Amino acid sequence: MTSLLDGCAPVGYRAAVMSGHVINFRLRPPKRMFFLAFLILAVGGGIAAYYLSPARRFMPDARARAYFAIAIASVSSGCILIVATAKLWFRHLWHKRRH
Repeated sequence: MTSLLDGCAPVGYRAAVMSGHVINFRLRPPKRMFFLAFLILAVGGGIAAYYLSPARRFMPDARARAYFAIAIASVSSGCILIVATAKLWFRHLWHKRRH
């Protein structure tokens, strides 16, 4: 007989539900979020470098577009970093594992 949790639950979830324990999450921010923030900053910098290149520098609004790309990339990366480190902002979520 199969359980409802077979196949659709994340690894470790089934064992936690069956034993009655609360799942402990890691306190470290996920590395994927930092990678995503860095990737967004790199793409924004690349777009800005494209608009500020010598061949395109004299296009109308090229400097404004470059600044806009940098601003959007910085704000979105900042939001991603805030979300990634949100657990560290609340001291009551800093738990010590007692096993």
